[in-house]
Amino acid sequence: MNKSILFGAVGFLLAGTAAAQGDDCSTATAIGTTGTFAFDSTANTTSGFDGGALCGFGSDTINQDVFYQWTAPAAGDYQIDTETSTFDTKLSVHSGVGCAATCVDYDDDGGAGLQSLIVITGVNMGDTFLIQAGGFGTNAGMGVVNISPWIDPCAAPDALEDNDTIGTASLIASSGTIAGLTVSDTDPDFYEVMVMPGEIVTVDHTVSAGFLDFRVYDAAGNYYRNETFDFRWHNTTAAATSFIFEPWNTSTTAPCADYDLILSVTTDAGCAMDDTFEDNDTCATASPITAGSYPGLMVGLGDRDFYSAVIPAGQTLDVDLSGFAVDVDFEIRDVTCAGGPVDTEFDDFEIANPGPGSITVVFEALIDPSLTQATCTAYQLDVAFTVDPCFMPMDDTFEDNDTCLTAASLGAGLNAGLFVSDSDPDFFSIAIPANQILTFDHTVTSSGFLDFDIYDASCTLLDTEFGDFDYPGGPAGTTIIVEIIRTSTGSTCDTYDLDISFNPDPCAGFPDDAFEDNDDCATATPVSDGTYAGLAITENDKDHYSFCVADGATVACDILFTDAIADLDFFLRDAAAVECGTGNGTNELADGFSVSDNESLTWTNTTGADLNVVLEVNMFAPGTQGCTNYDLVIAGANTCGGTGTTFCDPNTPNSSGLSTTLSGTLGTGVESGLRLDASNGVPSEFGYFLVSAGFADPGTVISNGEFCLLDGTNPFGRYNFGTTTNSIGAFDAAGDFQNLVGTGTSNGGYGYDVATNLPPSVGTTIMSGETWNFQLWHRDTPAGAGTSTFSNGLSITFP
Repeated sequence: MNKSILFGAVGFLLAGTAAAQGDDCSTATAIGTTGTFAFDSTANTTSGFDGGALCGFGSDTINQDVFYQWTAPAAGDYQIDTETSTFDTKLSVHSGVGCAATCVDYDDDGGAGLQSLIVITGVNMGDTFLIQAGGFGTNAGMGVVNISPWIDPCAAPDALEDNDTIGTASLIASSGTIAGLTVSDTDPDFYEVMVMPGEIVTVDHTVSAGFLDFRVYDAAGNYYRNETFDFRWHNTTAAATSFIFEPWNTSTTAPCADYDLILSVTTDAGCAMDDTFEDNDTCATASPITAGSYPGLMVGLGDRDFYSAVIPAGQTLDVDLSGFAVDVDFEIRDVTCAGGPVDTEFDDFEIANPGPGSITVVFEALIDPSLTQATCTAYQLDVAFTVDPCFMPMDDTFEDNDTCLTAASLGAGLNAGLFVSDSDPDFFSIAIPANQILTFDHTVTSSGFLDFDIYDASCTLLDTEFGDFDYPGGPAGTTIIVEIIRTSTGSTCDTYDLDISFNPDPCAGFPDDAFEDNDDCATATPVSDGTYAGLAITENDKDHYSFCVADGATVACDILFTDAIADLDFFLRDAAAVECGTGNGTNELADGFSVSDNESLTWTNTTGADLNVVLEVNMFAPGTQGCTNYDLVIAGANTCGGTGTTFCDPNTPNSSGLSTTLSGTLGTGVESGLRLDASNGVPSEFGYFLVSAGFADPGTVISNGEFCLLDGTNPFGRYNFGTTTNSIGAFDAAGDFQNLVGTGTSNGGYGYDVATNLPPSVGTTIMSGETWNFQLWHRDTPAGAGTSTFSNGLSITFP
């Protein structure tokens, strides 16, 4: 048979492809008021528009998005949200018109629950914004965009406004309570306090809403420190001085904080502040310190101590604290003294230098700022440098095996006294004989932990094992490369032993079941309700099964197995999900993964539409062997409004990013009684239905899809001529296939009523009890000139 006849010229022209209104940034629906604007995104495409890559890019792309071109009806601030939408939404707002608009803001779950919310301020009358709404992940459905005026709940100023900058800080001249203050992200507060020599100012606060921390600055406005509680400022100089502090709202739920400030002044009772390292009061004047003991040091509220230490490569700085009357903390600083502390230590601490050169660190001693009475204390520092035993690699007998390409050959037996460090990795090449299984055991003789990455002989990563493992050689044998992965945090190296052995593989020659090869979503086996006994699975050979679940229906699945032989898991996924067939536990509809015999899952379809799903079964971990048999029990499959069993489902996605979906309904009373419907197609593209007594799954790759009615035995026919046998049509803007007026038995419109007479190339007529297989072919020119593709197949047994 000449297969090219399937794609012959058709004697009419169809309009070119065009994006539906609101389905693209170039066709945004124009609006110019506030209010609620409803949409249905189930048939929309995913544009990928990001307004300059700032509003949702990469994994943040908005799924099946809709666009509105909004012109602000008045000056003011506005809230744009998706509240009351029926699915998990995402939202972006862009300034400007059409596809030239640029990102203003992007949100996922800023509204109630899984809804989105964006506030734009300072809008002028007539300003234009492109609003982009859609779904998270693969979500789509009935949604709304709400646009309403926004009133800042934190806009009311307090009595000390306008103190929004360091330069306009409000001067607090005396102790006491200042009540009724408000701070927000858009309305900061700054205060300046004058402190006389020897005075200690304590800043307390109470908060009725939100949470406050404080940023503290010196009189010149230079950043000094952060305070997460109430704090004090001690003037140890001989002159009056001032400091500035900024309360800031740290609540993640309250947009602003209402608070009172309580300032009190006490007089320093006197501390002998200066020690032998003075004046080391700032990061810039840090005193160099070396190994040794330093007693009699003094630190006060206004007299901090800074020290710098040079740590040689491969050594660790140990600082021990003793002899203090009140708590002393440490802040570790960048040696450039830029910004705030990079770490805080509340007791003795260590800093390691892994090399290759020496490093300088600065650390600051200070009284715990949460203390309200103590003004100073004596303390002692004991400083030591210890050599990192892991710094210099200790070569073992397999060196230099530091890369996958230089992996050392490892055979059966015990290999003791091996060494691995962060700077000296280990790779081993292991040849596993045919029909043998590798047992890889290890013992860490230091105090660390090891994991293992497994590569093939070409250094492509295959798997990661988090402990000892087994690996089959297969019928032809194989070579793997194992990388030793350190997971210890207390040191930078480990010593370990490896014990390698080979044993007969109990899974050698383990037979496939009748459903193979169903190793991924593309080759998933169509199934219906029932029990499928004696299925086979191995450690590296997943199984996939496909069926349809109607909107509102519930499917229940069980896999029956013995966990001691092998631990099986299974996942139910949307057949169109990008995670389908990947084997990971991400975005599944339901799953089962206990550590006991058997697994069960149930799932109710609440998506608002029938959904093709795939059930993936895999082996999480072998028990006594890396293969096993199991039974699959399904109830509630193929409950969709359509009829029959699908194959090649889903087919290769078309240029819209979706797979064209074929479904059928028996009992129409017209001709054969079967109505065929197609959805998720490419708008404006034409096509027609095909029929054959046989099918092949997988099918033959033709153009951009899989033709699944070529089984090598049965002919196929095309419903593209005559009257009742003419199904020629085109997809509408929603991606639904519409027969042309004057064709088919339904005289145009959605759905094709299949004639009793079959096309001449097939011959005969459809009889009761016969099974016939159908598929839709259609053009897909957005994917390339002359490109076409296919729907899934549908097998129908006629009553």
